[in-house]
Amino acid sequence: MITLDRIKIKTNSRYVKHMDTISSSVISRNNIEEAVRYNQGKPYKLYINNSLKDNKCNIEFSAKVLGDEYYQLINKDNIRQCLENINGLGLCRFEVEDIVNESEVMSLDITSDISGISIPDRIAVKSCLRYINKYHIEKYSRDGITIMKDAKTPNRKERLIIYDKYKELHNADNRAFINSIDDAYAMFSRFYGKFRVEANVKTHKQIRDLFQVESIKLLDVLHSDANPLLTLFDNIFNVPDTRVYKVDETQTLLSYESFNDMKDALILKACDNDLEKVDLLLKNYLAPTTNKKVYRDKFIKLLNNTNPATNMNFTIMKKVREEIVNC
Repeated sequence: MITLDRIKIKTNSRYVKHMDTISSSVISRNNIEEAVRYNQGKPYKLYINNSLKDNKCNIEFSAKVLGDEYYQLINKDNIRQCLENINGLGLCRFEVEDIVNESEVMSLDITSDISGISIPDRIAVKSCLRYINKYHIEKYSRDGITIMKDAKTPNRKERLIIYDKYKELHNADNRAFINSIDDAYAMFSRFYGKFRVEANVKTHKQIRDLFQVESIKLLDVLHSDANPLLTLFDNIFNVPDTRVYKVDETQTLLSYESFNDMKDALILKACDNDLEKVDLLLKNYLAPTTNKKVYRDKFIKLLNNTNPATNMNFTIMKKVREEIVNC
């Protein structure tokens, strides 16, 4: 089932019967009211922009709107409850059924919480990248990882985040949310031992492609039978279904099959098993016309084949993929 941590939808303004102008901002031009806008970041993300000019209303919210049911994330079964909970704030009055049936999705964050396996580390993630030179990795939160593909066109951009959800809930930014729910202990228990895989989808084309839908209507997206997170995962990572790696933990300088293999192993070690550092060396020392992919593939194979500390890279990422398949 499709589960989301954030969603932004667009609907008709006639389904917004009231907005509190005291809590909200009234946007005027030439003494004519053009929009009523509400924005909050805590205890959860909520943004409402009701445009009186074009009769459209954008509504964006995070799954934390579900309160103690946050762990369920936004899905086809609770989308109405999400909107009812917003109504319960007294800021506005939505015609929930009309909005659910007559809205389009503008952007969203596809999310899956994974348990039973350890969160992959930076080396495991890097060693399985399909194209090391097209993606860059940044730290997310305290121990999470963000994998990003920068592109000139928004439709080609990709962003995947892997992080420990239990630890992230303890961050100061989530304190207001934790204080707003009835049972904080139960909430922490729900996420203990879990890490989250999350992808940001920001364009209509990406939504149609990943969810395999012709329209971007809210119900079509939420009821999709596709696995968009798996599609993105496979776009980013190359995790073979069957591959056997035999690691020689007593590897010495004289046990390599060739001088080049030994040289590559020493380069990898000097780069702290960091493929980004290796890639920087290739760019600095190889001619611009050289096919660097051949060299990159050698180092990726070496990293996963002969390093006792990291030989489980493909195994770890394969397990992550299997969990996403079963979402």
